[in-house]
Amino acid sequence: MKPFLSNPFTEAYVTHTVSGEHFVRFFSPVLVASAGAILQSGNVVIKGTQGSGKSMLLRLLDPEIRIAYFKVDPEERSTETRFPISQNLRKFISTRVDLNKSGLLDIANTLPSEPSSDDIEDLAKSFADFFNYWLLRGLLICIDTICEKPEAFVSLIQADHKDAFATELAAQDCWFDFLSTVIDWESLKRKVKDRVIAYRAWANGNRDLPDSIRKSRTMIGEPLARASGQLKLSGVISEATNVFATIDQIEALWMQGQGKRALGQRLRNELHEVLGKRDDRVSYRIGARRYDWGKGGSLAMRDGRQLEEGRDYQVFDIDALLRRGEYAKNWTFRILAKDVFKRRVQTTFPDAAELPKDLHKPEQFFGPSPTPQEVVAEAIKRPEFEKLIKLDSEWPEAWRVEIKKVYHKELTGIPQPSPEHSPVDPLNALLLAAWGLQTEGKGKAKERMNRARLNAPQSTDEAPWNSAKVYWRKERYPQAVLQLVSRHQQKMLWWGESKVLSLCGSNILQYITICRFTWDYWQRLTDGMRTPQGQRKCIVPAQIQSRAVLEASRKVYEVLMRQPGQPAGDVRSRFLNEVASWLRAGLLDDKSMSNPGQNGFSLRVSELERNEALRQLIEEAVGWGDLYEMDHTSKIKSEHASEPRKKYYINPALSPFYELPEAHTKEPVYAKIEDILKLAKAAGVLPKEVPDSIASSPMKDPNQAWLFPEVI
Repeated sequence: MKPFLSNPFTEAYVTHTVSGEHFVRFFSPVLVASAGAILQSGNVVIKGTQGSGKSMLLRLLDPEIRIAYFKVDPEERSTETRFPISQNLRKFISTRVDLNKSGLLDIANTLPSEPSSDDIEDLAKSFADFFNYWLLRGLLICIDTICEKPEAFVSLIQADHKDAFATELAAQDCWFDFLSTVIDWESLKRKVKDRVIAYRAWANGNRDLPDSIRKSRTMIGEPLARASGQLKLSGVISEATNVFATIDQIEALWMQGQGKRALGQRLRNELHEVLGKRDDRVSYRIGARRYDWGKGGSLAMRDGRQLEEGRDYQVFDIDALLRRGEYAKNWTFRILAKDVFKRRVQTTFPDAAELPKDLHKPEQFFGPSPTPQEVVAEAIKRPEFEKLIKLDSEWPEAWRVEIKKVYHKELTGIPQPSPEHSPVDPLNALLLAAWGLQTEGKGKAKERMNRARLNAPQSTDEAPWNSAKVYWRKERYPQAVLQLVSRHQQKMLWWGESKVLSLCGSNILQYITICRFTWDYWQRLTDGMRTPQGQRKCIVPAQIQSRAVLEASRKVYEVLMRQPGQPAGDVRSRFLNEVASWLRAGLLDDKSMSNPGQNGFSLRVSELERNEALRQLIEEAVGWGDLYEMDHTSKIKSEHASEPRKKYYINPALSPFYELPEAHTKEPVYAKIEDILKLAKAAGVLPKEVPDSIASSPMKDPNQAWLFPEVI
């Protein structure tokens, strides 16, 4: 009987839905050490693509989670189960609102079909008041939760001061007499709860909003700030205790549909107002996907003043934190992924006696990643020289002879040769052909062709086999493998821990997705035993991993097509299809491998900004993680300072689906804006009126109506 029928990775969003006790087992604290900004005073925008771990981190602020840690490990003896926030940062209470789940934005349904500016202003006032009372209610619930288990919080709350706090808060002028009947803590909670219920009933169309509420609407942020200040004055919390308010799913404010665009903009102004007040009584945490914060270039408050990063808020960029740097040894994502894998497996299988040894270690589960030679040997079972190397009649005989010698493994000492069991070496033969095309093997001029007869490399002391060309070869391996596998009409193959990590693009959701499919294929297609001794040192056979990786990539693509956005996922996917086909064709046609890094493209920032429709399309693709964006230091000398660039790569998780190398080496395509516009138009994703060049496409107002009609 298989000992691994349960799949530890079945629930991708497990940290969002499981009980507090299971959260303790599943949650990886790796990111917490770098998340000091989230745990200290001040407004913070937490940016990251979907599945990067924003909500996972923010859930640590909930009192229920701290209680769960206390119940599992009250004396904090284990590094695996102790509350991962250091003692000096634990003095905080919190409240939160999820703009999608709370019902706050349901009030948009009360907007007339053709709203006036007065209608929008009136609804914005109701939104602000609803927002205030929702967060206040959450704060009161947080305090009650702490009081139910005070030993988990080390005297964070003085419960006997709550009634005094309630009456003193109710007497303040920000409520416009709505809390005049409050006499104690319980009556305060009832009044606040009743107000929230009244708003939800109105937004759902069940009843009108009472006049008593309309005449006592509060200014956004003021009630929570007053409550925070009064909690300290009344002694419920100490002066050193932070009050955190989390606003998640900020992308929901980018509304579509008649009349709602203007409302969405107005509501964003309200939330910007909260940060712009710089009121240190409450510290806000904004959870935002890439480009959902400040999308379109505007962070305006009600009076038009723009928020300033560094003064009004800080940015905590999870994607940047997890992105692989120059030194892979300290790669945070690798550490995170390893810890997540171990926790999932050990939690699902607490008794590991019947399981394969080291099953909880991803480096054993996936094993080492293959060399380029191993991929070629696995993918190409019946190699044919003419089909794979494709030397036409223009090649000098001296070069043809040497390339065939390499192909048939007659030149000894070549770095990274083909496996012993493989009778031929097409990979190194193709590299030699590329070297010939770059140098003297197949020049256009007759004198170069004649000179080539004398210059064909005769030994491994010559280029491209010598030590001076180590990086030349390394940079071209992915492109060479792609060309060989394509010519043999096979699919690219991926397996091994390092390859899996590369395909994830430093996104933990993508990692869990690959793990889920790999585990599922493993349990269905094997008896659960390790690959036979003498073969690759991995628990899951390479063939199964390759099938699972391809299926996981297809799943990522299907999810992309169903995503919302402006434009939505089905529109963006058509654009990606064109981009991927264009990049792949370029890599396959480049027989000299002069540009091995061209599995991405680079654009001038100024040109993109002058093409509003294309800019919006690319920003949305980056925001949802379809494309990865990075600053690009141009190799064109005249562009270094005056013409900044951005480079874009398709999400590595889609590399198996599109059959593109996932590694980013050398320079991407220095694309013209016209090239990308043509791809977008070929995909049918840009309006017909969008010009083909930047000449007639000036900068637009960032607050303009969006060009794409899709509804979030």
